[in-house]
Amino acid sequence: DFDYTITGYIIKPQITRSTRNSMHVFLNGRMVRTFRLYKAIEDGYEDFIVKGRHPLAVLQIRMDSQLLDVNVHPSKWEVRLSKENQLEQLIRTEIHEILKNTVLAPKVEVSAARQTYYEPISLDTLDTDMPVQKEIQQRPVQQEPVQVQPVQKPIMEPAEVIREPEPEYIPPAEPEKPVAREKLPDMQVIGQLHGKFILCAVENGLAILDQHACQERVHYEEIRAKLNKEPVMTDCLIPLQVKASADLVQRVDEINEAAADLHISFEPFGRDLLIVRRIPLWMKEIDAESFLQDVMDSFREEREIRYARMEKKKIATMACHRSIRFNRNLTMDEMREVIRQLGTCENPYHCPHGRPTFVILSEKELTKEFLR
Repeated sequence: DFDYTITGYIIKPQITRSTRNSMHVFLNGRMVRTFRLYKAIEDGYEDFIVKGRHPLAVLQIRMDSQLLDVNVHPSKWEVRLSKENQLEQLIRTEIHEILKNTVLAPKVEVSAARQTYYEPISLDTLDTDMPVQKEIQQRPVQQEPVQVQPVQKPIMEPAEVIREPEPEYIPPAEPEKPVAREKLPDMQVIGQLHGKFILCAVENGLAILDQHACQERVHYEEIRAKLNKEPVMTDCLIPLQVKASADLVQRVDEINEAAADLHISFEPFGRDLLIVRRIPLWMKEIDAESFLQDVMDSFREEREIRYARMEKKKIATMACHRSIRFNRNLTMDEMREVIRQLGTCENPYHCPHGRPTFVILSEKELTKEFLR
C-alpha cells in the first residue's frame, strides 16, 4: 500500500534547535505546518537527542491529492490527511533506521566559538522536482551552509512501478546489504577525570567518555533484550489499584485488548477502580502502580496504549539506577570493561535519554590551541 513518496534531508543529531522552526514539511509542493508530522520526525530522533531539543529536517512528500484536504485553514498552512498514521510510522521508522546505522560519535572543537561542527546526512529517497511556492521563495532565510549528500535510493517504491510477474524465469535478487555501522574507535585508557569521565587515546585524538551514560546504554539494552522475551509473571500480594472513570470501568474488555502487550489484565473493582492481580516480574523494579496509572491515562487521552514509549521510559529509569554514578573512582580494568561493554551495544553513541556517551577532541585542534 504505497500511498506516499518521500524525499528529504535530515541533519545529524549533534546539531539541534530549541524550537521546531528548523523542521520543514512540504506536501505536494506546498509548505505546511502539521504537529503530527513534526512529532513523527522528533520520534525518529528520540534515541539520539535530549528532551526539549528539536532536530533539523526537510521532508518533501508526494501523495494522491484525494488523501489531502487543504481547506482546513484559510491560509492553507494546516491540512488534514487520510492514512496519517501510516505516514507518521513511515517517517518515524525511516529516520530512526538511518540514524541508528550512521556513525554518531560527536567531535568537539576546542575553538567551538569560532567553528560549528556538523555533517548533514541524506534521507535515502526518490529524486523529485517538486515546485516551491513563490511566496516561500521570497522569504529571506539565513542558514548555515550545509553540504548535502546526493540522493541514492528510494525509501519505498511508488505504486505505479508494481507490475504483474513476468512468465519467464526471474533469478532471485540478491538480498540488500544492511548499512554498515562502524565499530567504536580503538580506545586506549589513559585514566579518569574527577571520578566522572574516562579519558582514552584514540587515533588522531582524545576520547572523553561519560562513565554513567556509557553504563546506562549498556544496562538499557540488556534490560530491553530480557523484556522482549516472554515475561515471567508474579502474583501481587495485594492487588494493584488503578483509578478510572465509570466509563473506562465499563470498557475494561477494550482496555485489556489494547494492553495485551503488557501481559496484564485489569478487573473492575467498584464504580471507579480497576485492579491488577498479576504483573511481569520486571515491574517489581519500578513503581508498578504509577506505571499502570500511566497506562490508563494513555488510553483515556488517546484511546490507545503507547506501550513501547512508556516501556522505554521505565527501562531508561531502571538502567539509570543500576549504573555507575559520578564521583566514583574506577580502576583501569573497570574502565576497560566499561568500554568493552559499550562496544557491544546496538547504539553505543548515546545514552537512553539522548545524551552522548563520549566525545572526541581531535589532535589537530589540540595542536592548534598550543599554537603549533
